[in-house]
Amino acid sequence: MVAKVLIDNSNKKLNKVYDYLLKKEDEYTAEIGKRVKVNFGNGKGRSVEGIIVRLIKDDEYDKSSKLKYIDSILDKESFLDESKLKLAKWISKMYFCNVYSALKLMLPDAGEKLNKKAVVGKQINVLVLNKSSEEIERDIEAKKITSARHIKLLRELITNPKIPMEDIINSLNISKDIIKKVEKNGYIKIIKEDVLNTDYSNVQKSYKLINLIIIPCDVMTAAHVDP
Repeated sequence: MVAKVLIDNSNKKLNKVYDYLLKKEDEYTAEIGKRVKVNFGNGKGRSVEGIIVRLIKDDEYDKSSKLKYIDSILDKESFLDESKLKLAKWISKMYFCNVYSALKLMLPDAGEKLNKKAVVGKQINVLVLNKSSEEIERDIEAKKITSARHIKLLRELITNPKIPMEDIINSLNISKDIIKKVEKNGYIKIIKEDVLNTDYSNVQKSYKLINLIIIPCDVMTAAHVDP
């Protein structure tokens, strides 16, 4: 039996799965989501931790391939299933971290062992109002703001005072040029925030923004995870 193993490695280029053979005695205890120790690299390589993300039966892989054996299975039980593996892949795309770092968040000891270097320090552009909602509505009524897209953007920010720029561009079909013009007119500000420190829990998302969140999840509904 072959196990596809996601390696614990901070290098984004190595953020993929590798094939390892299972010893006969390990085939009975191997499960998706269990952590393992493997020898990684050419030659003697080095011992690293990994997570099983898929199991392949003997008749489903090329037996002529020269594969290394898994050294040992570390967990007695699995805390991860395929749905969590798919979620971790989505998190890695959303927050620019490795899939393995996202999976560690779901393990019992994640708070102690998560490698924060992989996710801390990433920033996104966030839109916030630079004037009060009352002043903006007065300017709309007075025809100081006439562009339908400008009004659409400002009223979305009145409802949701802090929204990532990418969400505005994708969900409201508003270009960066329009955002920059509204900023130049003094109605909004573009600020940078760390992705892990940004709290959007109070944001009341519109219908289109909800679709934006659903789309990546639909993309990840493939039968197997292959980070």
